[in-house]
Amino acid sequence: MPSNKTQEKEVEKVSSKRSFHTDKSATYWLPKDEDEQFRLAGQHFAIKDLFEGNMHPNIKEALDSEPNMTILDVGCGSCTWIFDMASDYPQCDFHGCDIVDVANKEMIPNQFTFQLGNVAQRLPYKDSMFDFVYARLLALALSEDEWPRAIQEILRVTKPGGWIQLVDADVKLPDKSTGAYYESVKAIHTLCKLRGQNPCIGMELERMLKETGQVEIIDTDYRVCMMNSDTLMAKKFVWNWLEAAKSAVPTAAALMGLTNEEDQKKYMQELKVSLMTKDCPYALNAVTARKLI
Repeated sequence: MPSNKTQEKEVEKVSSKRSFHTDKSATYWLPKDEDEQFRLAGQHFAIKDLFEGNMHPNIKEALDSEPNMTILDVGCGSCTWIFDMASDYPQCDFHGCDIVDVANKEMIPNQFTFQLGNVAQRLPYKDSMFDFVYARLLALALSEDEWPRAIQEILRVTKPGGWIQLVDADVKLPDKSTGAYYESVKAIHTLCKLRGQNPCIGMELERMLKETGQVEIIDTDYRVCMMNSDTLMAKKFVWNWLEAAKSAVPTAAALMGLTNEEDQKKYMQELKVSLMTKDCPYALNAVTARKLI
């Protein structure tokens, strides 16, 4: 087994036309280009189906009764969640921050403001500014060491009594019988280990929030879509996984021995078959909390 330093060099061997962020303080390793933003938009609607909405029912009830909240999406990426929310709650004041600005400028609603920011350092907002702070799928953006700081920043900018919802991954290593899906998840685990990340960080969210002593946990909601179930939602997640695998090629291909286009194409074909025929889960955990007054 090569050392971490050797593996890191191997990760850089596969050339690509994909565009990546240049923030050296961040550990995020997927692209930031238009293709990736399109994937993130599609992923949003799959996740919305999985959780039957954009937020926990208690938060929806609060928004329906007070539809002028100030809302922040941390690590907003393509801003699809915000844009979707803004169409339902046009009276709310929406903010988004990320390490890169990739929002679709043609779709930005009037009530949305973007700022560059890294939650692992300091968010560009004053204390107790937001009624509702949302953060989703930061597993590939934060190292495990950065998570406590990130949660403290989320709490800092949340108003006393305000809502927090964190949604993140539980990418467990599956049985080898799942074939190319197993190889895909194994690559994710290897790349996360190199960066000090936890691909199952979703299972730690409730614990980390409780340890702050600053919140009341309202609910923990663990959901799984079996991608071989042939439902419309499953098809969305299959598409998303395949597109994510394409996005990961520049970083993961060398580790997987996929150093030429023919091997990569063959792997993608095998991965599609695995996702549609084997027991391949897409699992997320959502934790909803309120900041104590």
